[in-house]
Amino acid sequence: MNVTEPIFTYETALATETMHAAPRFGHTNDFSALFSTTETQDYLEGLVFAGAFILAIFLAWLLVLAVFKCLGKNRVGFLSGAAFTTSGPRPFYIRIVFINAAILFIVFTILVVTQGLTNFHSAVSTVGDSNDEVATILSNARGISISLSSIGQSTAQVRDELSQNLGNFCPTEPNILALTGIDFDALASQAISLLDQLGNFIENDVNTFQEEIRSAQETSALLGNTVDNIQANDWQALVVLIPFLSLAVFLVIGVFMAWCRRSNLIGTYLLTWVVLPLFILCIIVAFLSSAFVCLTAVSNADACSGGADKTPDGTVYAVLDAQGLDPQSLQYRAIRYYIEQCTVADDPFAFIRDYQQQIETAQATVATLSDSLQAVTVARLNLICGKDFGPFEGLLATMASNLQILSDNAVNTLDLLSCERIVPIYVNSVYGATCTYSINGVTWTWSAFFVIAFMGMIMITFRSAYLPNDLSGDRDEYDMDSLQEELDYPRKAYLPQSTHPSSEESSPVPDGETEEVGNHDDDDHSTSDLSSVYIYGADYQVSFDENSQHGGR
Repeated sequence: MNVTEPIFTYETALATETMHAAPRFGHTNDFSALFSTTETQDYLEGLVFAGAFILAIFLAWLLVLAVFKCLGKNRVGFLSGAAFTTSGPRPFYIRIVFINAAILFIVFTILVVTQGLTNFHSAVSTVGDSNDEVATILSNARGISISLSSIGQSTAQVRDELSQNLGNFCPTEPNILALTGIDFDALASQAISLLDQLGNFIENDVNTFQEEIRSAQETSALLGNTVDNIQANDWQALVVLIPFLSLAVFLVIGVFMAWCRRSNLIGTYLLTWVVLPLFILCIIVAFLSSAFVCLTAVSNADACSGGADKTPDGTVYAVLDAQGLDPQSLQYRAIRYYIEQCTVADDPFAFIRDYQQQIETAQATVATLSDSLQAVTVARLNLICGKDFGPFEGLLATMASNLQILSDNAVNTLDLLSCERIVPIYVNSVYGATCTYSINGVTWTWSAFFVIAFMGMIMITFRSAYLPNDLSGDRDEYDMDSLQEELDYPRKAYLPQSTHPSSEESSPVPDGETEEVGNHDDDDHSTSDLSSVYIYGADYQVSFDENSQHGGR
């Protein structure tokens, strides 16, 4: 049944417009090119540029980090991965950058779940619901095909017997109309013609119909199993993201401990040789995932932006044209009928409605013929025509029953193919699952993984943030021995036999060196009377007395 205006309206998502506008460097962004024999390679070449760009950023960054590592601390300082050699403002700012990068890293890891995976789960659920409806329709269609098959042979046999006998209805009395008032010859001829048409449909089309239903059911079952597996295993995606969160948290804890001078040898060793390598592995996974999901997001957006009107409907038409499907074929007309939400004048299933009308006409003809036999009586016809019409009553009753089954099946078939059942399946699967939930999910996932990877690379670049400061200044590379010296630094930071900086005879003390400030009344006890130490350029003071020691900014 046709309607005048579409019930459902497609609204283009912002993610679709954004990802469809991804640069292709002169290559096509027409999704239907994938189904063409000449433009497939052109589309794929344009598609891979986005993922290749992301991987290029990652590889270039890795190369820079490798160069910094080879240059060493003396040339590039903390960028080589060595500890800071000053406690001035630079370590403070670097640790602030590290912590902010870690916060963004954690936030976007959570967004992968709350936005990416949630939308993806909604898309899968919507496809699953639509597939369940399709499975129900196919099951009903299979019931119709079984019913047609079961009565097909019986109907053909009855039709053949009726055709043989009705063709020469009353051989001994050609003027039977004048004797009975009923034109049995006309009724018999009409019944034969109608039964031939119906019989040919049953014999020729039911087997093909059953094969197509069986193939569609197999596809639907495969899709249903895939949906069930995804829904059953979606928790695994959450488990995969746990290392991202936990490793980032460990690194942040290490930064705070170094900042507060609470680092210890074992903790820093674990961060350097266990947590950091695993974190680097996670960043590699994030970059690869970002590149792959970016390709998926772009192709998804292209699929939802086909034709002149930039809609998924336009993509479907473009794919049909690329496949060379005849616009006058039943398949093309049926697809167009449902895409246009039954607003087109061309009804591809008009032949079923005609078939239903033919069945109703045949039912009326058989009923009239049966009533005429009863009106004239079988005994009188036997006498007039010189043959036994007794078996005809049984044949006509059987045919009437079969015609009723055919009529019911025609009604059920039209119900299965109605717009009210098919259009929502298309709208939910294409407009909802593919071009709303899916595109939003993959776009969020791509964006989140890209930010995760980018922030992770910043954290790797500034990995010195979790190392305690190495203020010795004379080591080319940071090692575990220097870590222990840094941890013992407040107890060793004094220089005996020094002069107080406030003395007029004193000379300037270079940054990073220390000067003893003490009581010089007794030079023999100058070391034991040390009262405080000043570290120039480091903004740090350590004071001692005979029984205790303390330090502060």
